[in-house]
Amino acid sequence: MAISVSHLLNDLIQSGISAIYPLLKSNYSLTFAQIGIITLAYQLTASILQPFVGSSIFHPEASRVAHLAFGYRA
Repeated sequence: MAISVSHLLNDLIQSGISAIYPLLKSNYSLTFAQIGIITLAYQLTASILQPFVGSSIFHPEASRVAHLAFGYRA
């Protein structure tokens, strides 16, 4: 359940950030390049953390299924 809620929050934050770009741009006089850096920072952080959160430490049953799918012994 906690992982589902975390995934929901991640998706909401991702869509929420892009929805407030016009506000950030006007309120803080940001350029499109600076807005792009905000997006880059968020996406890099999410991409770097995703393998750790999705690792077999948290999901041992998924690791077994993945090994079987790739032809490894479980």
